[in-house]
Amino acid sequence: CGRYAEHWIESRAETVSKSTRSNDRYAVNCANEAFGNVALERVGVPHLEKLKEVLAERYGQATQHSYWSTISSIFKHAVTRDRLIPANPMQYADAPRKPKRRKKSPSRKELLNLLSQLRPQDGGFHLAMVILVFAGIRRGECAGLLWSDVRDGGLYITKQYGKDTTKTGEERFVPLPSALYSMLDEMRGDDDEQVIARCGLPTSGASIGTWWIDHRDGFGMTGVRVHDLRHAYVTLLQESGAPVAVAQALAGHSTSEMTLDVYTHPHEESLREAVDAAFDEEFAAFLR
Repeated sequence: CGRYAEHWIESRAETVSKSTRSNDRYAVNCANEAFGNVALERVGVPHLEKLKEVLAERYGQATQHSYWSTISSIFKHAVTRDRLIPANPMQYADAPRKPKRRKKSPSRKELLNLLSQLRPQDGGFHLAMVILVFAGIRRGECAGLLWSDVRDGGLYITKQYGKDTTKTGEERFVPLPSALYSMLDEMRGDDDEQVIARCGLPTSGASIGTWWIDHRDGFGMTGVRVHDLRHAYVTLLQESGAPVAVAQALAGHSTSEMTLDVYTHPHEESLREAVDAAFDEEFAAFLR
């Protein structure tokens, strides 16, 4: 199955963009993990259920659906073009569903607990996680950072790892807390060197995700995705009173609706503080 998928990717090399090929390969990597060495004609519903589990662990809803569609296209190609299998097995499985409730982003307490266990001075994945918490950037953007992008007290976000642009095609500047910027300045490497490189070797956004899944339980973050740290960043901005336009610009969202509807998750303690502030002692007197 894996070899046929590679053949399918190569057959599209001249007709799709570099970023599409990259996304196709990420989708195929997930399928390879779920299917193992199973032959194309042997893939069934149990394998597809495993694929859904793999996708749900690593990606948000939109990406899950995108990668599911990519794998389905491979099977369709095997049916209609190469006639290797009689039917697309994915027609017998339900596609990933949209969660009925919004995912909860990590709370302030959980973020502080995570940070207390990281060693950013060691570089690599630990540094990547600290940058994700304090800058709220996408993991692909984190992996795409070069030391030349670290200047003027913050990060210039110009591209994602393996791509020429950011997700929205717009560049942006994200200020950093002075203590973090000073630490990065002390660690600074050559301008064209990747900020989170490990032992001189580049680290991809996908590698950050895999490392996080392997270690998140130890940080007390079971079930939390890397992308949820981005949600937490915008939520903290919101709770600090930052205008929506400011949060949108820092996060690099294409619309303010995305900032408001998708990426803000008020926590219980914030809700309680808001109610206590609104109904002060003057109101409480009526209940005594």
